[in-house]
Amino acid sequence: MSSGKKKTTNTTVSTNDPPAWSTGYFQQALNQAGKLSQRPYIGYGGPTVAGFSQDQEDAFTMNRANAAQNGQTQANANKYLNDTINGLNKNPYSGENPYLGNMIDAANRDITQRYTDSTLPTQLAQFNSGGAYGGSAMQQALSQGQQNLAQQLSDTNYQYRNADYDRQAQLYNQDQQLRQSALGFLPQLQQMGYADANQLLKQGSMQQLLNQQAINDDRAQFNEWRDWDTNNLGILTNALGSIRGGTGTETKTGDNPNYTSASQNAAGYAALIASLWN
Repeated sequence: MSSGKKKTTNTTVSTNDPPAWSTGYFQQALNQAGKLSQRPYIGYGGPTVAGFSQDQEDAFTMNRANAAQNGQTQANANKYLNDTINGLNKNPYSGENPYLGNMIDAANRDITQRYTDSTLPTQLAQFNSGGAYGGSAMQQALSQGQQNLAQQLSDTNYQYRNADYDRQAQLYNQDQQLRQSALGFLPQLQQMGYADANQLLKQGSMQQLLNQQAINDDRAQFNEWRDWDTNNLGILTNALGSIRGGTGTETKTGDNPNYTSASQNAAGYAALIASLWN
């Protein structure tokens, strides 16, 4: 005799079959997918990177010009410094002053004229009034007067030339000081040359950024147009997938034809034994 366990059975129920009304949508999705798979590649034909703006190009040109000019200025400054160190810088104010000779001659004429018009007549008058005119004392006085005149003329010549030399040295020193002061402003002047170009470059960079944003927007709109059918197909296939369903297993409780209770088993065993004795 056999006996079963529980009076339950497991039944697998297939739910794969879609609703009948959705058949047309599945066919539509299949047709659309076939068309999209045969469509040729459509590439974006516009620019992808914004080029330099006109302001940037102008700034580049200005910076190149500044670099060339500053390079020449720097070379001149280096030459001046090296010549100064080596003692090669000559005083441009040195040399014969074309007006110095005339100035000395004019001063000497004044000195000579004062001597002849005042000093000499006074001496002659003194000796004449004293009755010593033409004597040795007079001759000695006149000789001394001539020596004094010559010394005054010589001193005047020296003074004028020495003053001219000092003037040349002073002008040279002032010139050197101005040149050295200008060298101190050289870095600042060079930076000022780049300042305007850099401001223009910043403005150009803003324009380039705006152009790049416009390109990105155009490309995004192109991609949206190109993928419009594909995206719509995705929406349709996702919707169809959600209504298609799947395979499930259901558990149901009912009579098991192989099940026998304990009393049924006992009666069966008794009948079997009885048959053996008969």
